[in-house]
Order: sequence, then C-alpha cells, then structure tokens
Amino acid sequence: RADYETDGESISVFVRQFATMEDASIGIGTFEKDGTDVVQYECNGIVHYIISNNSYNTATWTNNTLVCSISGDLTVSETEKMINSIYEGEDYK
Repeated sequence: RADYETDGESISVFVRQFATMEDASIGIGTFEKDGTDVVQYECNGIVHYIISNNSYNTATWTNNTLVCSISGDLTVSETEKMINSIYEGEDYK
C-alpha cells in the first residue's frame, strides 16, 4: 500500500497478491459506496469498478492473482486516466 498526500488531497494505491486466481476473487473485499451507480471501466481487457462514496472515488479490479485499488479525491475521469496510465506502453481501449 502506498499513500500520497498533497495540498490536502490524498490518493492511496493498494496491491495484494494471492496464491491463486480463486483466492484473489474471494479476497477483493467490500467497499462502502453512496447511491451513485458503479462505473464499469474496461481497460486492457480488464473490468475496473469505480465506486463513489461521498465524492471520494475508489477503483478496484483483479488481474490474475492481484487485487488492486486506487482511492482518493479523484473525479471519475481522473480515475480513468490513472487506470490508463497503469497500462501505458500496452495496447488498450
């Protein structure tokens, strides 16, 4: 886990590796959310779920045996840009 803070805004990046893909799918956990719909954002063939909780967004996804999330004072657009940056140098849509 890595936490970044600047000018009163924060971003957290979390990556956890499991022994198997099945363990990873179980280990994703739960996230608090408000009444806003969950955004499903596909990048690099992976569905990323963007969840809002009182204007604080969390993107979460699994990639093989990894469970990942990015949380912070981010808009959905900023969250999508951060997700895209993870796969820079790879072909993605």
